[in-house]
Amino acid sequence: MQNQEPDPHREEPLRRGKPMVSSFRTKDDFLRLFRGNAKYRDIVEVESGTGFAYRNRQIVQIESLELFDEKGNRFKLTTRQQLLDFFNGRNYEILFNRTLTEVERASCSAYLYDLNHKRYQIQRTVECDCLGPLTFLLEGENLHELRGISQVEGVPPKHASTQPPVGRMETELDYCTSAVTWDPSACEVIESTRVDPDQYSLEKYNQSSDDTTVAIIDTGLEDRDYQIPCWYQQAIDPCSKGTVAVEQIGWNFAYPDLAPPSSEHLPIDNNLYRHGTKVAHIIHQLSPRTRLMILKVFDQEGIGSLSDLLCALAYVVRNKANIVNASFGYYGAKIPLLERFFKTLDKAGVMVFCAAGNHGDIDGTPKDISSTSFYPACLGLDNIITITTVKPGPIRRPLPRPLEILPKPTVIAKKQLVPYENYSNRYVTLGVLTEEGSFRNPYRSCKQESGTIEGSSFATPYALGLAARHYAAIRADYESGNLSLKAAYLKHLPLQVNESLKAYVVDGQYIPYRP
Repeated sequence: MQNQEPDPHREEPLRRGKPMVSSFRTKDDFLRLFRGNAKYRDIVEVESGTGFAYRNRQIVQIESLELFDEKGNRFKLTTRQQLLDFFNGRNYEILFNRTLTEVERASCSAYLYDLNHKRYQIQRTVECDCLGPLTFLLEGENLHELRGISQVEGVPPKHASTQPPVGRMETELDYCTSAVTWDPSACEVIESTRVDPDQYSLEKYNQSSDDTTVAIIDTGLEDRDYQIPCWYQQAIDPCSKGTVAVEQIGWNFAYPDLAPPSSEHLPIDNNLYRHGTKVAHIIHQLSPRTRLMILKVFDQEGIGSLSDLLCALAYVVRNKANIVNASFGYYGAKIPLLERFFKTLDKAGVMVFCAAGNHGDIDGTPKDISSTSFYPACLGLDNIITITTVKPGPIRRPLPRPLEILPKPTVIAKKQLVPYENYSNRYVTLGVLTEEGSFRNPYRSCKQESGTIEGSSFATPYALGLAARHYAAIRADYESGNLSLKAAYLKHLPLQVNESLKAYVVDGQYIPYRP
């Protein structure tokens, strides 16, 4: 069935002049934030993905490289250490068994050529094991402009310098994505909610014997009273920057340059509206014994990078979380590297609940993400359940005939349901039905916040929380081999079907919201 646009005459929820939390930003919102903000001076606009990337940074995936010495001898690089040596300009001393002078060593920095033979010099390599053995985050002047790597021929070898690489390669920008708006002028902070990092006692969170662990990839958690049971361990920095084991209920990937034992590794929610904290409270209210793994990927303005997100996904697999809440995303092209990480979660049997995106993201109307792609919601993998919000459409009553003195009793047509947030009868698995498109606010962080919040960000943890209650039964159904991972989850959700939703949601499926 061809997708239809939502009814333009549907009623909007009453806001009463108070801010409601929204999950994603428009392009103009990003631009207003970045301009004149010293914290984000290294973010630039690009043509693909979210439209934004980190200046001078590029994630590069490499299968192998070949180098040539002064005599034309070929050396093939296939291991992570060999490739790291190449990017850090150490190959001449290693491959050719030479000791270089400081001047020679300075000229040994690696470089790449794009398809137009423009040269990009590598200045720094971020050596993070989370990205995988043959994936690297490189830094160099204007490296974000690199869109493809050329096999440059005919470049004469130079004394004591690495040569243009020849090999099979893929490149991905270190994209910038967002989880939540942040407008300090719209909200007076409730100071009593602030958590002092020095007062955190993470062991207090380990309150549940439940084996189910939900990873929340968001802006962190603020919970001074330790009411939410969290997953807990003592381990070193997951990105291998430290050697000291520290307490963890997750990790703060939003500030990756700060190594433990500093308290900066704590995933404390410093977003003005506490987006991640609201998500955590919704899940906790529905499944009180479920342990939450808190992975802070987005900073106080809701800005996060692809490389930080990939580190968080690697953390999920390494620490064997069962379900992931992904109330974030970006519009644009599919990133193969991101898809690869989600496939790794699929192989590990980890289900991901993804937000479909919101009506306010671009121009104030819900989008069909079958054509306006939104990721990771549109990856279309078996371990992804994409959630939107739906609401009752306008009630249609037949009009009386003009000359009819005593009109017949009005007959109310069968109730129609329409999407309040983004939709797709290909990618959106189900909707959460609410009367006004909004949810009860479980955690107020500023005085002007209303008692309701809206967005697929909060429909997503609602559906996840219902499923987490039944995780043991879901796992048993999946491991029996009779059901796919997604089918096992859907079996234990209170699914209903509405014909009017079939144009917007797979099979017209929805679950009712019961606050």
